[in-house]
Amino acid sequence: MSPFQIDRYPSLLLPLTAPTHPLITNVVVVVIVVGVVVGVIVVIVVVVVVVVEVVVVIVVVVVVVVAAIVAAAVVVVVGVIVVV
Repeated sequence: MSPFQIDRYPSLLLPLTAPTHPLITNVVVVVIVVGVVVGVIVVIVVVVVVVVEVVVVIVVVVVVVVAAIVAAAVVVVVGVIVVV
């Protein structure tokens, strides 16, 4: 390949030169950073939702258990009153 061929097709080398290449690199870096940030936010939201759901389930279970204990106590007290 002679130097004349390189000079004859300078447009092939233009996309790799400094004016356009850093811009493309910056855009790629911004897209990657935004993607990572959005991914981290989505993971945080999913974790928070799962934790809230677990807390809600625990609260519901505790309320049901307490209600069952109270109902049993009421039945026992009413039974004792009726018998006596």
